[in-house]
Parts: sequence; structure tokens; C-alpha cells
Amino acid sequence: MFAAAYLHDMGGFPEFATDGVDNAMRSAELVEGILVPAGFPKEKLDAVRGTIRAPTCYNPTFPVTQEETAFRYADLLDVMGAIGIVRVGSLTERESLAPDLLGAFRMLEKFPERMFSALVGDSAKKMGRQRASEMSATLEQLRQQSFGTGAL
Repeated sequence: MFAAAYLHDMGGFPEFATDGVDNAMRSAELVEGILVPAGFPKEKLDAVRGTIRAPTCYNPTFPVTQEETAFRYADLLDVMGAIGIVRVGSLTERESLAPDLLGAFRMLEKFPERMFSALVGDSAKKMGRQRASEMSATLEQLRQQSFGTGAL
């Protein structure tokens, strides 16, 4: 879990990214080259790769192991709520995900429902409901203070 958490966003950094490849999938590709030279057990590499791939929306298979499931929900919950707004805001004008403030805002408006719908289990849903509510309320405040009452 520690190795996956440490490396799961590495494929999104410009020096490691590959055009057209999701950052989680790219991060999974990098695992062996990073961990083996550091003495990490080779027999655990597949588990690290699976855990890294689990959160991505582009992974067609649902997490299989408990570690993959826990990591997926932790990652989904991490992009919800106030921290999700700050994370996406920090990407504005640096990533195609958020080309400008208005584009970032429009994308963020979809997050509460999209991320919440991917959660399974009472505990994850309870936390997700709280964060989705927090995110929606904060986005509404931002809309009122930044864009007025007009539609975006």
C-alpha cells in the first residue's frame, strides 16, 4: 500500500508522463524501474501495479483485492470536498483537465455526483455524502462570489 500510494501519481509528472496514457496506468508501468533498484521484493510488484490501477476511471476492471478497493475509495474521496477543489484549481492553466478557471469550475461541478456514484460500502458512501455536500456548497459559494447569479 505504501509503495502504491507513493508512486500512484508519478505517471502524471511531465518527466514521466506519456501522451495519451492515463497517469495511473503510466505510473503502474514505472513501478518495476523504481522499486526493483531500491530492493523492493519482485513478487510484490503485481500487487503494487494493481493497487495503482484501481482508482483510475479508465480501468475497466473493478478492484479485486481489499487493498485495491481501499485504495480506490481513498483516492475517490480525496478528490471530493474542499481538497478536490484545491487540487483541480492548482492545475488550472497547466493541464488540459482544467484549461482555465471556468473550465475547472465546470468540471468540478460534475465531481460530487460522479465520484459518489463510484463508491460502494456504507463507510465510503457516508464519507462520500459528506464530501459531496461540502463540495457542492463550496462550489455554490464560489459561483455566487465569482460569477454572480448568471448561468455558467
